[in-house]
Amino acid sequence: MAGITATTVLAAMASGFTATEREAIVAQWNRPEAYRVEPSDRWEVRLTVEGSEWLLDYDRLRGRGKGGGMRVWSAPEEAAIEAWVEAVAVAQKAYFGQLAAQANNESFSGHWVDPGSPPVALFEHTIWPPPLYGMVKPNRYTVTFPDGQTITYTDQVAVRHRYGYFRYGHGVMRPGVPARRLPAEELDALMRAAGISASEGRILLAVSLLEGGFESINTYDTGLVSVGVIQFACLREGGGSLAQLLKRNRQQNPAQHEERFRRYGVDATDDGRLMVVRPTDGTVAVGSEAAQAIIDDKRLTAVFERAGRECRAFRAAQLRTARDLYLPADDPIRVRGPHGLLVGRVRDVMRSEAGLATLTDRKVHTGSLGPFVQVLAEYAQTTGAKQLSDLAPYEADIIARTIHRRDYRSDATLTQPARVENREGQRNPSRGGQRKGRGE
Repeated sequence: MAGITATTVLAAMASGFTATEREAIVAQWNRPEAYRVEPSDRWEVRLTVEGSEWLLDYDRLRGRGKGGGMRVWSAPEEAAIEAWVEAVAVAQKAYFGQLAAQANNESFSGHWVDPGSPPVALFEHTIWPPPLYGMVKPNRYTVTFPDGQTITYTDQVAVRHRYGYFRYGHGVMRPGVPARRLPAEELDALMRAAGISASEGRILLAVSLLEGGFESINTYDTGLVSVGVIQFACLREGGGSLAQLLKRNRQQNPAQHEERFRRYGVDATDDGRLMVVRPTDGTVAVGSEAAQAIIDDKRLTAVFERAGRECRAFRAAQLRTARDLYLPADDPIRVRGPHGLLVGRVRDVMRSEAGLATLTDRKVHTGSLGPFVQVLAEYAQTTGAKQLSDLAPYEADIIARTIHRRDYRSDATLTQPARVENREGQRNPSRGGQRKGRGE
């Protein structure tokens, strides 16, 4: 049609869903076979949401958790409290495991031990813990797309012991296939499509092993809705990196975005918030309400998984967005040295892929570089550094002090800080990088 341009299409997408679009979305999602919810006939033992919230607050009082915290108990007090909390958690899992086995007409070989009274010091800073574990009957959800493809989920995810970030019992999870397991030629094609270098790709893929595959989805924790290879999350505000990913996908691939997302009722606003059409009634939800709608309705959840599984353009958008949001090489830093401020960028010090992966892991998981600048300041003071590049020879030691979830010095796919002899014959990291494993 004359006068219709890509710019016009993008503007229409960003403005919301028309009445005609909403009617079509509701019609396709309310086909008799489109959505089925089936309760399980088995009881299972799961961490409770209330218990998980309490455990996170408790861990923060111990100086733990993503955001850290201040330790409020003495070492002996904390040791006694921790022993009691663990005993409570273990006892509750065993107690409810016994009840669940009885309800399921099954045998149960474990037993539970009364944890006794809690240390008095516990209540100086927190309240009596709610039930940490309980019994649930998970639901199974089956989503069938108009072309007949089905995706199934089960809620009440079995998270790890004493997990502090479990928030939605009816949330679901699909880990996906680790990206590094894809054929090398497919990964190379994705990096070219994303416009990122092979080195940047190796860093992102290394960190993705802790996050998920291109098709991964998680709607049970504090990220609310987390999607893809780096777990782009919308967080409490309903925007975050996930909305940025959708915006980029729409801008770069409008036709694919229409086919994979908008036709099913999923998009993002221009100001960086999720936007969905509720399949139940066709109303539009934005921001945190959109995030809640995705958690509640697995038809919307499945849209993300299918796009990540099948669409190369969306996979490439994930890699490019991850590079722009999380790779720290060009992040500006200011370090207080013995001769004044040392100003520059992360790449002035961290020159290996292992070093950059270490900081990327921190940015993805916590949103910051953690103790990196403070560690640099300590090295600057002890070495008399006059510029940031003077700290590059100590990269391996700096990595050791900034490791977060994984030690990338043992990753054979990444370049590593080489080690050279210093003047005194002691081994120090050099600024060069040697990669173990396959070449460029």
